[in-house]
Amino acid sequence: MTRAMLIISALALSACGIGDAQSRLRTAVDAKQAEMNSCYTTALARDQAIQGEVQATLHVEGSTGHVQQVEFGEGQVTDPALRSCLSNVLQSVTLSNAPKKKLEVLYTFRLTASD
Repeated sequence: MTRAMLIISALALSACGIGDAQSRLRTAVDAKQAEMNSCYTTALARDQAIQGEVQATLHVEGSTGHVQQVEFGEGQVTDPALRSCLSNVLQSVTLSNAPKKKLEVLYTFRLTASD
């Protein structure tokens, strides 16, 4: 049986005046790990060769704390269905304490299949 593993790293693109919002966003994204792994497991069922990195910029609305948009950029994983699934999961994230300003954070997701 193949197991999906997704590793997350982040870099704030717009961080001035946001307090601890970036760390709270990371915690909220980490809480979605099982759902993102499910996206990857489904993708692996279609194509066992899918692995590598995918970059996504999360745009968090300052007034609501909701991930308003996910933009995919560079990366080795270009599968549209996987990216769509990851986007849906990430757009379900809302920070309990909204940042005072819009927040943009670049995440790199490393996707690795293991037996």
